[in-house]
Parts: sequence; C-alpha cells; structure tokens
Amino acid sequence: MKESNYEAARHEYSVLKLARVELRNAVSDIDALRSWEDILTRCGRIYNKLDGGASGKSQQWWGRKRTERKKDELLRYAHHARNADTHGIAPIAAPSKAIVLTASDQGGGWINSFWVGQNGEITLDVKDGNGRPIDPRGFVAINRWGLIEVTDSGKNYPAPRSHLGQPIDPNNIITVVDLLHAYMGKMVEEAEALLKR
Repeated sequence: MKESNYEAARHEYSVLKLARVELRNAVSDIDALRSWEDILTRCGRIYNKLDGGASGKSQQWWGRKRTERKKDELLRYAHHARNADTHGIAPIAAPSKAIVLTASDQGGGWINSFWVGQNGEITLDVKDGNGRPIDPRGFVAINRWGLIEVTDSGKNYPAPRSHLGQPIDPNNIITVVDLLHAYMGKMVEEAEALLKR
C-alpha cells in the first residue's frame, strides 16, 4: 500500500465521520440529503484512494475488498447510489413512511394512529411491543430517511436488505450510515496495517 494513498484515504475517512455527525444532527430534509450525498462521495473517495495505492502484498487484500463490494448488497448499493447522484438527476433517498418513537424513560413504541388538529397539534395513540396502550407523553416522533432504488448506467439497484450477511433496515438511513462508517473505518485500519509489513 502506498503511504500517500493511505493518508489520502484516512483524510477522506475523517471527513466521512463529520458528515455522519451532520446527518445525525440534520434539522431539515435538505440537510439530511446533503449529508447522505457527502457520505456516499466520501465512501467512493476512500475506495478510489486505496484502489490507486494497492501494490505488492496489498494487491491481494485489495482484490478481496473489490470482490466484497461487488457481492455485498450495501457496498454495491453505496457505489451505484454515488454514481447515480453524481451523474443523474433522480433522487437517491426519500423520507420514510414509517415514524419511529423514542423516549428517555420508557421503552420504544409504535404509532397505532394519530390525529393532527386544526392548530397543528398531534395526538398519538401509542402501543408497546405487545400492542398494549402506553402513555405517549415523553415520546418524540422522528422523521426518518430511507434508501430507495437507484439507477446507475441504465441498471436499477434496489435498496439493500443485508450487509456482510446480516439483515439491515433500508428505511433507517442512520443505521445504514453507521454500517458504512464502520466498514470504511475497518478498511482504512487494514490499509494502515499493510503499510507496516
């Protein structure tokens, strides 16, 4: 592995970490989409920097990474979603139709039904995991972003449902980003280890 390529990939990973934080803190749909686009770009740049630096003993390692990206649903999707965003005009993510509930002192729940009053006040009928009603006070409805099918060079790529053999929820972009972040971080660490050989 060429050291200059490793350093460039490490820099892109540090920017990816910032984009991940920005997505988690996004207060508008525009902010969330911009962060997602940046994350995809950074993942592509990390991959390209390491690809250009693979030499000697690192070529075998890089061959495995290249194969992994072709076979893994999430990695393949991220590559083609970045291409679709860069070279196309169609959206690459959309607000999820599901609403998640979180609470600090209660377990999770789901919305059985809700009403929006004339003044914009939302009334929730919340159930726990067993379908029993629970007090909705303290719960916050969170708008989630999810992955959608993307088209790259005329071929469609559905939202991924697995990563490294484990199921994932394509309707929760935060979880997807956490998985991409972890994978890219591990890849950069492996590249660093190859420098020391």
